[in-house]
Amino acid sequence: MNQTLSQCRRPERGPVVPEDVYIFFIGGADEPALLAVASRVAKLHGVPPGAFAVVTDDEADEYGQGLRVELASS
Repeated sequence: MNQTLSQCRRPERGPVVPEDVYIFFIGGADEPALLAVASRVAKLHGVPPGAFAVVTDDEADEYGQGLRVELASS
């Protein structure tokens, strides 16, 4: 499973981007398995409410396009 973590920082110009934003990329399994993993991660201690997954594929026109799936916390 491939994972990438990046933390957003405030840009010099433009909108304020929260500093505690984490983005994970996971793949290598079918959609139900990946959503199950994402749901378990959303329930870990320290993960704030509001986590969501974006289901997409490598043929999406832009980064972040796809079906947004809200993940339950705790």
